[in-house]
Amino acid sequence: MHLIYENLIKNLVLLWTGQFKELDHDGQGYRVADAVWATIGNASKKSKSTIPSTYGAAPRDPVNERSQMTADNWSFWAMYLGPIFLERKFTNAAFYSHFIDLVELINICLQFDMKRSDIQIVREGFEKWVANYERLYFQYDLDRLSACPLTVHALLHIADGIEAMGPVWAYWAFALERFCGKLGRTIKSRRSPWKNLDNRLLLAVQMTHVKNMYGLHEELRLGPTKKGEPAVPPGTMTKIIGALATRYSPPHGKALKASIVRRHIKCARIEVWGKLRRLDGGDTMHASHVIGAHATDRRDATFVRYEVYVDINARKRKRKIRLQLKTFYGQLQYLYLIHIPAARDLRLDHPEVVVLAAIRRCKTTRSLSRLDMHYYLEDGELDLVDAATVQCLVARVPWRKQWVIFDRSGTVGRCEEEEGADPGSDNE
Repeated sequence: MHLIYENLIKNLVLLWTGQFKELDHDGQGYRVADAVWATIGNASKKSKSTIPSTYGAAPRDPVNERSQMTADNWSFWAMYLGPIFLERKFTNAAFYSHFIDLVELINICLQFDMKRSDIQIVREGFEKWVANYERLYFQYDLDRLSACPLTVHALLHIADGIEAMGPVWAYWAFALERFCGKLGRTIKSRRSPWKNLDNRLLLAVQMTHVKNMYGLHEELRLGPTKKGEPAVPPGTMTKIIGALATRYSPPHGKALKASIVRRHIKCARIEVWGKLRRLDGGDTMHASHVIGAHATDRRDATFVRYEVYVDINARKRKRKIRLQLKTFYGQLQYLYLIHIPAARDLRLDHPEVVVLAAIRRCKTTRSLSRLDMHYYLEDGELDLVDAATVQCLVARVPWRKQWVIFDRSGTVGRCEEEEGADPGSDNE
């Protein structure tokens, strides 16, 4: 936490802005112009509204608000915003590549669990990174010796720490410092701060206990009151019928006619929901057309990543169906919980509940090499997919007349297709 975010990243930004100690930064390939930094700082602050609050604290300007930047701010900026804003900004591209090498190593260190092969990658990676740092910034010039603080050498021992104590999340100070900060904000009495703190904690625990014991989460919720059920748009209803026709068609038989589904959907009860949460501590995703401006959290939590099987021979009718798992990004607009009655035409012996997500797809144009970041200019078509295919929240940043999507779950968070599974039965 302190080694990387409070020291290394901060020092790199000082070098890039020409403010690191008393070194001569003029003409150096790492120096980024002040006008560019002004644009980057402004874009960093404005990105708050399109980044979900679950991603962390609101981003700050890394130059003009440096004194207010916490380790959390530096971590988020270095891992997500920096790679976007600094692309093609160095006069020597080697410095950007060197920075991306660091981001990749940090991503490996932040994995929930690590193999011994990962530790070796970290060890060799930081050895190479430090050697390149000396070549690029120190330049083997004694007059530039101050560019090599002790924190750069300490990077060589990160792998040893992981090998001895486990992944860094198991012993870093983020959790404790965040809890201490939360406690500090609850103290209102200057005369008896400790007694005040004890009482506030006791009341908070009692309230949580009452909610859980009697199921009073909605009744004791302090947010806005629930609005009425919004109507299903006609165009969306057509897509719902198409999605259900695909779902209930025989795996290897003739496709179910939409007219049959339309007849049964009239007897179904459709509920419109505004939030979806992944189990086991996953993200809470908002449906933009249901929650919208009434959300208590003004930071956008509506863009998601979802995984669906796609027929790559869809435009070649004479060929057999060939399904392939693909990743898409888009804005979650509606969540439909459909109570479908038993129906022989649908091969349903008992009533069934289906949850469909209406997602406006983003038409990605390119990806940032080596990192899980994707560019798009405009929205695509509306997809109606099973809610189980929605994986997580993603964040967006406007940059150079386009949008950049980034996903904190990383490539290791992608669902994998099991061998021998029938993909057509679940996620069509």
